[in-house]
Amino acid sequence: MKVWTRRARGGILPPLLAALFIVAQGCSTGGADDSTQSYRSYLAISQLKAVYHTEPKTGEKYPLVQGLLTNLGTKRLIVVELTLRFKDGVQQVIYEDHAYPVYVSEFGRQDANQDLKPGEKTRFAFKATKCPPGWQPGQVDVQITKIVIDKDG
Repeated sequence: MKVWTRRARGGILPPLLAALFIVAQGCSTGGADDSTQSYRSYLAISQLKAVYHTEPKTGEKYPLVQGLLTNLGTKRLIVVELTLRFKDGVQQVIYEDHAYPVYVSEFGRQDANQDLKPGEKTRFAFKATKCPPGWQPGQVDVQITKIVIDKDG
């Protein structure tokens, strides 16, 4: 899945460090606590649109999922993971992928690290170039599967 964002050109080191950060986050002994899990109810996804998009220059056609994520709570979020499940004409899931409309890393450029403060909204657009051709436009389930609350804010 490709995410439309600006990326720094720094070779392999920045992605490698980001991957190590993700692994380190997953190694905590306590896991996600109940307050983190329940905070999902303070997040809203709206203006969801799932269509086939055709690149003007190349003619490449792929599913594009767009929407708006809103933080209705009182906490600052540094990671929000969405799970996207693409369905065919008989409502069977044929492809699943993950997207990160919010992702703050100490290894990223400051202008690329966009947290989601209380009351803020962020638009997202994800293209799923590996989704099989049987996908039915508009048939995608989007679920918030992980959040990380900033411990300092």
